[in-house]
Amino acid sequence: MTALTPIRSFGRAQRLCFVLLALFATSAWSQTADLTPSEQIFAQKIGIDPATATPEQVAKARSMLGGRDPSSLSEEEIGMARQAVADAKLKGALKDGSASGANQPARADAGPTLAQQETALAEQPEERFVAPASKGLRRYEIDYFARALPSAFYDLQTAVAPDYPIKPGDNLVLTLWGMVERETRLVVNSQGKVNIEGVGLVSLNNLNLAEAQELLRGRLKSVYGGIGKGTVFVNLRPESISATKVFVMGGVAQPGGYDLPGNSNVFLALYRAKGPSEIGSVRSIQITRANGDKSEVDLYDLLFKGQKPKDAILKDGDVVFLPRARKIVGIDGDVGQRAIYELKEHEGAKELLDYAGRANPSAKHSIQLTRIMHDGKRDVLDLDSPELYASGKSYPLMDGDALFVRGTNDFGRRHFSVVGPVWYPGSYELKDGATVAHAISVAGGLRPDAKIGRVIVRRILPDSTFTFLSDPMDSTGPSLALQEGDQVEVLSAVQLKAKDSVYVVGAVKRPVTFLWQSDMTAQSLIALAGGFSPNRLKGKIRIEHLVPGRNEVKVEEIDIRDDLVAQPGERKLQPGDRVVVPVDPLYYQQEVVTLSGAFQSPGQYSLLRKRESFKELMDRAGLLDPNAFPRGGRLFRKRGSDKFQVNFDFADALKGKMGGSLALQDGDEIYIPFEQLTVQVRGDVVSPGDVLWVKGMDLEDYLDAAGGLTQTGDEDRVMITYANGKKATIKRAKQDPDPGSVIFVPYKKEEPTDWYKVWGTVAAIVGALAQTAIALIVATK
Repeated sequence: MTALTPIRSFGRAQRLCFVLLALFATSAWSQTADLTPSEQIFAQKIGIDPATATPEQVAKARSMLGGRDPSSLSEEEIGMARQAVADAKLKGALKDGSASGANQPARADAGPTLAQQETALAEQPEERFVAPASKGLRRYEIDYFARALPSAFYDLQTAVAPDYPIKPGDNLVLTLWGMVERETRLVVNSQGKVNIEGVGLVSLNNLNLAEAQELLRGRLKSVYGGIGKGTVFVNLRPESISATKVFVMGGVAQPGGYDLPGNSNVFLALYRAKGPSEIGSVRSIQITRANGDKSEVDLYDLLFKGQKPKDAILKDGDVVFLPRARKIVGIDGDVGQRAIYELKEHEGAKELLDYAGRANPSAKHSIQLTRIMHDGKRDVLDLDSPELYASGKSYPLMDGDALFVRGTNDFGRRHFSVVGPVWYPGSYELKDGATVAHAISVAGGLRPDAKIGRVIVRRILPDSTFTFLSDPMDSTGPSLALQEGDQVEVLSAVQLKAKDSVYVVGAVKRPVTFLWQSDMTAQSLIALAGGFSPNRLKGKIRIEHLVPGRNEVKVEEIDIRDDLVAQPGERKLQPGDRVVVPVDPLYYQQEVVTLSGAFQSPGQYSLLRKRESFKELMDRAGLLDPNAFPRGGRLFRKRGSDKFQVNFDFADALKGKMGGSLALQDGDEIYIPFEQLTVQVRGDVVSPGDVLWVKGMDLEDYLDAAGGLTQTGDEDRVMITYANGKKATIKRAKQDPDPGSVIFVPYKKEEPTDWYKVWGTVAAIVGALAQTAIALIVATK
């Protein structure tokens, strides 16, 4: 790729980088007006505060956005822009209010205080991400970072530790009190220096807060003699802290460089990197300082002990590296937190159970260990019960091991259960002398829907088969004695009852089927169906009754009130009866037709009567626009959930020349387009697009006007769609394209050559020629 390669040939991310580099190479920024709402949203996303933005920052946000909607930008583009802004501020290419020169005076409004920064961070939208989905168990740390709030990892506080390393961009407050009362705000410039009145430039490079205070105290002695005499005291504290640039590498989900709030810890850096990967270690997180010092942090100290490591605070230029975890094991089953955990070399089953919240009280059985053996095959081992490991015993585990803590939901042997229509079904203790009557009593007694006269007892036999015993629940005789594990099933009278039905159909709101119940009447059945619909024939209904023992139906017609008020002596329904509410044959449901397109008054119109014709509706409501194109008119009709077109010549129909009258229906849509002066040519042609319509030009002429077919265009399957929606192939087109027509040339699929068939045909021809030649030779002899 040469330097003259057009930018348009780059991808979106490459083009954004190109624009950013060009912007940062420019040293002068033009002063612009306030940001628009869209630019304000974008500025906030990339790290520019719209409320205090400088003219340079306004120009940068506007240039980066380039008139686009912020919601259309990808996360990659926003992330690149945010990183570019942070790098530009760090290099001084984009001023953010901090001192960039050695002689810049201290300002009272040098930036938000630490307390204000902490409040702003709490008000920011949560930087949440979704833990990667996987089958079965998930790694505990990945799920933890996905669920946690970012505030869980912020160490920003009003009073920083004395060992906080001062860096460019920090805003400090120098306070003198005693015989002298004075407070001065200092800004650490890009060279690590501060400018103090009466002292000049003082370098604080490579100093922490306590060392810087002692250095300034010594320099101020020449100005304030009371410092050496103990009558003037010096204090140095940070008011706001600049961003810390760190790099997170190794086994993380999103490695890279990150700008973190000052005084941030390693866990916030890990959160910004979207947590560890499936194999990244969080038990030995390595931190390499800019000066070469190294330290190691264990995330489990924070997650499971609530302890923050001493070396967790990050400094500028630190590299956070997650090596590959040496031992990753999973634990499933009856434990508090089923997940995948990382263990250290000396940790085993006891520590794994502790991380998983230990076994639940119901886990009293042995533990199953699945292990990948030396030959690569999996094997299953049985360990002791979880109670032994909770008491101090351990078992060494290997990378890839998986534990399953067995639980139980079974009851002890001394119990029985009661199911069915009783008030309190469930399992109960089996006491000496317990019977079926006792079981029904302790379960709260029978419900009204229980079947009286028979209770079934399901009992397991010594050979593991079942038997079913019956108890009549008769107070005159002894009740069946229960044994361990018996299940007492009370039968339901509703379920045992024959499910005879009654039906209601016709002009009701919800034609339904109900189970027959005694004393049910036709009036109550119609009421349960939602009442009458508007198209019913008033006054009477029919009851169709199947005569038992005779293959015939008896029809009875009865009078019925419109209000369905209950009346004495209503006829009761029998099983299988059908209640039919007749439909009024003279009822007319209003039908509506929609006119759209080139009408002077488009909209919905009611048909004046059933089967009003197309011509009649158009004469009274279809006044056309002067630029309408009737020949392209279309009528769409619904049939169930489908919609189809009714083909006819609109121009002839409007003039009354159509052979018969077309009756309209409810839901019809009539569309007439405006006049179009072009013909569309699409598909595999040299120059697809619109061609000006000219009277007398045929289909071939329009294809030629579009440059003709490409090598892949299929000339045998060219399709034309006329303005009125009718379609035809090139061979069956009986008329020239009209204005608004669409000509489509499909792609011709190249079929692979069947060389076996080709050579077979060639061989047959050669064989036939050889036989002919032999016959001629023989004939001429």
